[in-house]
Amino acid sequence: MEASRFSFDLPPELIAQHPPDRRGQSRLMVLPAGGDPEHRHFSELPELLRDGDVMVINDTRVRHSRLRGLPAGGGGKAVEFLLVAPDAGDLSRWQAMARGGRRLVGRRFQFPETREAEVESEASGQLWLRFDAPLDDAYFDAHGAVPLPPYIEREAGPADAARYQTIYAERTGSAAAPTAGLHFDAALLERLRGRGVQVVPLTLEVGVGTFTPIRTERIEEHRMHLERYEVYHQ
Repeated sequence: MEASRFSFDLPPELIAQHPPDRRGQSRLMVLPAGGDPEHRHFSELPELLRDGDVMVINDTRVRHSRLRGLPAGGGGKAVEFLLVAPDAGDLSRWQAMARGGRRLVGRRFQFPETREAEVESEASGQLWLRFDAPLDDAYFDAHGAVPLPPYIEREAGPADAARYQTIYAERTGSAAAPTAGLHFDAALLERLRGRGVQVVPLTLEVGVGTFTPIRTERIEEHRMHLERYEVYHQ
């Protein structure tokens, strides 16, 4: 199937740069089994579901993984790295993304708390950074920034630390938020449960693939990146 079949124009002025004042105020398009599309609001979701329906939510938590590194030894501009995932649990070696990736290979950068890292390699736009000490979630929470999507053309602000997480986020590991879940608030979930809808969690860590554009002419030739997931038994 040709990738061009999925292309469409989205005017920049229609891309919201800030969330609504309250979760659930966003618009919702409903596609009935028969009939025309309906334009609703997300807060109306409980009225669209029935007793016995099951809704699966992703309880992943977004890591504050945007870090600025200064060239070691001084001189040059800071480079912003998006750290995507550690290498098989090795918290000293991280897969990352940054502009001008290939030109960064072999260079060393300084990060907060006197941490230093070398860009070891680059392949297909992905970098590997080797730090001189492990980076845990406490480090990212203290020194990192929320990795807002590229179509949000502004710097992350203090409010984004909460608004770019779902209210049920528990397990840190994602490089981006499962954005459909950002619209739920506690009251909306309670209304769903009150209608007999079963809310079931799983964990899917959103990875580098969410930032990777499709560059092939056919969908079947596009390389999908692996993402870790865990399904719980109820």
